[in-house]
Amino acid sequence: MSDFRKRVGMYKGMPFGYYHLCTDGWQDGKLFHTEKQFAQGMATLALSTLKNEIRIIGAELMKNHYHEVLAGTGAACVASFFFCVRRINKQLVEDGYPPLPDDYGFKLIPIESVESMRAHLVYLARNAFEKGLCVPNGHKWGTAYLCYNELATLIHGRKVKEMSQNEVWRLTKSRMILPPDWEIHPDLGILPSGYVQMNKVREFFPSVKDFMTSLVKDYEAFVRVSDSVGETVEWSLEEARDIVRQEAEKEGSSLNGMSNEQKCRLAVRLAEHYRMSSRTLAQSLYISERIVVQALNSKEYGLRKRLCKRGCCIG
Repeated sequence: MSDFRKRVGMYKGMPFGYYHLCTDGWQDGKLFHTEKQFAQGMATLALSTLKNEIRIIGAELMKNHYHEVLAGTGAACVASFFFCVRRINKQLVEDGYPPLPDDYGFKLIPIESVESMRAHLVYLARNAFEKGLCVPNGHKWGTAYLCYNELATLIHGRKVKEMSQNEVWRLTKSRMILPPDWEIHPDLGILPSGYVQMNKVREFFPSVKDFMTSLVKDYEAFVRVSDSVGETVEWSLEEARDIVRQEAEKEGSSLNGMSNEQKCRLAVRLAEHYRMSSRTLAQSLYISERIVVQALNSKEYGLRKRLCKRGCCIG
């Protein structure tokens, strides 16, 4: 039995709860090549809530993978994954693109506390922004833009009850009966305002300030979740300098008041804790990359040994 089948068997036995479902990053291809495919992907997420006993708290579609925060049993989450993958794969083949690999898989990570839920929702909301696809909270192929966004209330489609069944079938490529108040947008597909549990998001982020501050400032939460789903972190220079400033303040200092020795020690800590690259560290600490690399590789700081044990690379 393959490792993936063993994991699926384990996932199926998980009880009802909250989960982060993260699909594999397909390095040799894409799940979504065109906006039409993205729109069908959003429709697929919506249909999965009807086909399987799950509720979607948040979701984001990326070009070569997708994320969901779900409520349901492990078995329902597994069934939802295979349902979504079948539809995505069918669309790829119909459009003449390579199909998904036979062993395309996913991770199902339990979310067991309020703090963990906040961290995972922040991760989803930041994911597309962190990959350079949009401004914070601005990815249209997901659900985060619905949170505390007055402009989102202006996005409307036609309600299912106002459309013929044949028209709904044509737009969704499914013969499932949709709730009459769901809306279908001509470009965005089934709008997530109909099937995403936004009330749950607002339970974990009581105010717009709380949500937006966490989204752009809760760097540690983003790193924790990226580690759990096995994804790399790509900080912008602005974010890296903000983190440097925060860390310097914790030591009761400022970057201008630090010696090169202090900056090297800070570089080691940031590389380990925030997964910053040597280039980003050099730019944000205003020292040469050569000095940073020497610090990360030095026996004195011991970072190489710690990172190698965790499978991380230095450079």
